Amino acid sequence: MRKIIFFALLAGLFLIPIAGFGVIRLNNPLNATSFEAVINDVINFVFYIGMALVPLGIVVSAFYFFTAAGDVQQVGNAKKILFYTLLGLAILLLSKALASIFKGILHI
Repeated sequence: MRKIIFFALLAGLFLIPIAGFGVIRLNNPLNATSFEAVINDVINFVFYIGMALVPLGIVVSAFYFFTAAGDVQQVGNAKKILFYTLLGLAILLLSKALASIFKGILHI
């Protein structure tokens, strides 16, 4: 009995658009009108996500430093986390700067 009800509801969901109860309209979620705008939105999205993760990396590194208690391996892990977090920050900032420079050169 449950299977019959399930399949009836499932079939009903597929038949509703066919019956013409409404027009299905897909809106552009990016609000971009050109390829350049899409690329710019993607760059900004990655930049802001990366900038939000940088403080998290620094906090995790500090946690490893504080809880090391003389353990050389844990201090080494903390230094690696801090190094790669700062390297990621530098790459983020340079990528944003290079994108601006290329836009200026290409007059986009």
